[in-house]
Amino acid sequence: MDTGLNYLTLHYQGHGEGDLSSSGSVEGVSSLQEWIDAVLAVVSAASRSPGSPGPLTHDASPLPLGKLILVGSSLGAWIALHVALLHPELVSGLVLVAPAVDASVRWAHCSSAPTHDEQFIRIQSAYVPSGSITLRKTLVEDANARFLLLDDRGRQRLATLHCPVRVLQGELDDVVPCGTASMLGEVLANAEVEILPGGDHRLSRPEDLAKLREAVATLAQLN
Repeated sequence: MDTGLNYLTLHYQGHGEGDLSSSGSVEGVSSLQEWIDAVLAVVSAASRSPGSPGPLTHDASPLPLGKLILVGSSLGAWIALHVALLHPELVSGLVLVAPAVDASVRWAHCSSAPTHDEQFIRIQSAYVPSGSITLRKTLVEDANARFLLLDDRGRQRLATLHCPVRVLQGELDDVVPCGTASMLGEVLANAEVEILPGGDHRLSRPEDLAKLREAVATLAQLN
C-alpha cells in the first residue's frame, strides 16, 4: 500500500482466487477457530525470533518482537478482533474494513436450497459464481458461540481493548449493515468509524483504498 511498512498477509481457507489463494474449500472448515488459528500462525511468524520455541496458539505465552497492526476485511475483521482479544500485548492497532462481526447470525437467515448432507447448510452469496456457499453446521455453531456484539460478555471483552481502531464501512454495503460499525464505535474504547459515501462491501474503489492506506499509516505513526 506504499506505506513503507513490512507486512504479512493470507487468504483464509475457501477464500480468494488463484492457485496460491486457498489451502482448501470452505466446506472443509469445521469451526471459526480454524480461521482464527490461521491468523495466529501469521502473527506467530511476525512476532517471534527464529530461535523462539513453538508456534503461537490461542493459549500460548507470546514472545513479541514488536507491535502489530491487524487489518481485516469482512470476516477477517471479526477474526482480527478475536486475535486482538487473545493477544492484546501484540497488537498496537486494528483497521477493520466492512467488519462482519457476528456474521453467523445471518448465515441461517440467508440459507437457500437444502444440501444432501445434514452436516451442511447452503447460504446465498453474490460473491461466488455459483450463487451459494456450502458451510458445515459445526462452523456455524462454533461461530455463534463466539459472538462479540450480540453477547453481553462479548461486549465486555471488546471494552477491554484499548488499542486504536479505525473502522471503514461502505454506505451501500449490502452484506454488513452500517449499524455493526456504529456498534463497534460505541463499544470499543478507542475507535473511530468512517462511513464511506457510495462504498459497497468490497470497498475497492481508488478512494476506498486511499482511505485504507491512510488508516494504516495513521496507526503506524501512533507507535
